[in-house]
Amino acid sequence: MRQIYAEWKHFTSGNRKAEGRLIHPLAPCGDLVLFCPGFPGGGATLFEQRFVDRLLEEEYTVCVLRHNGTRLDTPEGQWMLNSQQYPKAVPFHDGKFIGGASSSVREWIGEPQTVLETLGAEFSEIIVVGHSFGAVTALNSLCGLNENGSTLLERIQKVILLAPAVGLLHERHDDVMDTLWQDEFIMSDLVTSRVTLNSCDEIKRDLNDVYHGLASRAAQLPEHMSKVFVHVERDEYIRRDDVEEFARFIDRDSQFFIDKFDRHDPRLGIDAHDMPHFPQQILLDLIEGNNDAYAGGPNFHDGFLDN
Repeated sequence: MRQIYAEWKHFTSGNRKAEGRLIHPLAPCGDLVLFCPGFPGGGATLFEQRFVDRLLEEEYTVCVLRHNGTRLDTPEGQWMLNSQQYPKAVPFHDGKFIGGASSSVREWIGEPQTVLETLGAEFSEIIVVGHSFGAVTALNSLCGLNENGSTLLERIQKVILLAPAVGLLHERHDDVMDTLWQDEFIMSDLVTSRVTLNSCDEIKRDLNDVYHGLASRAAQLPEHMSKVFVHVERDEYIRRDDVEEFARFIDRDSQFFIDKFDRHDPRLGIDAHDMPHFPQQILLDLIEGNNDAYAGGPNFHDGFLDN
């Protein structure tokens, strides 16, 4: 069996901080996959359980972020930590929360940037993967690096956005702030039993702020960086039109795929949005750029066939 070494890491850059699990293969190839979870962050556990071993087989080092403010004093929070799989790579001395205190969306959207600024120079190539709201945090962080003139962007070849919670804001409303970020969800037990943030009004204000300029900022990312969007056809929360409009806006050469594999799994209580059936090999092929074979396929196809 392939041996691995997993460790819990604290990352700091300026006045920003982040935490996550860094998982090393036996013979690292020099490439890093950074996974950015969504809201409230359970996708990190699912990613570790479903995809990390396959990536380690290909000798990628994998960093899986956990949000500051994730609760360590509830069973749901402990599930988000996935300590059963990695019992020796867990946070120490954090008290009741990852990061030591409650957090905010404004803090979350800079977490991937903090990791990249701390760790990125150690790797020759970096692939950033964001799921759901993690797509927003990934893009916001890449924009931050770009706006700071960071040379790290030369190492980041690709950003893969899975079931991305992206969209343009419209004067007519009926946009992602109306369809996705509703008070009932933000303050639901699904969220509050897992993370502790600030008030609902402050959360929505921070969300509106980051969405407001994100597309225009992301359109300035370097041309060498591939942008891959994977929309789940049966997604319970995200609309295809929102994702496609956003993808076209930031880069008309963005790759846009439709995932027809995933559906709600009542046995596990997992939504299609969580991508419980997405094939490991396809994710690996997306990371490595071997995705041409999937265009037009029955379960996974290029959504920009009209280009």
